[in-house]
Amino acid sequence: MKCWWNRHSNLTLEGVSKEDVEELTGCIPLLLNQCVASGKVDLSPLEKVANKAVTFTDDMKVKKIDDKTSYKWKLYVPLIQLSTMDLTF
Repeated sequence: MKCWWNRHSNLTLEGVSKEDVEELTGCIPLLLNQCVASGKVDLSPLEKVANKAVTFTDDMKVKKIDDKTSYKWKLYVPLIQLSTMDLTF
């Protein structure tokens, strides 16, 4: 992360801390690059990622799952939905 921030040292964060940006992007450089536009950090692309994750888990929830994995999905899907609802952009 130190190298990424050094390469993007001229970015304007506009009320968002580096720690917040890192937490929301998971410190993934390719995802961080998507959040840089015109010298500013723009976190709106993360909303697309969150929406895709919610769609995936919703789709998996309604699919017929065999008895062996059904229990795992019944636990997994609500946790993922809960965690995505807490994101603010």
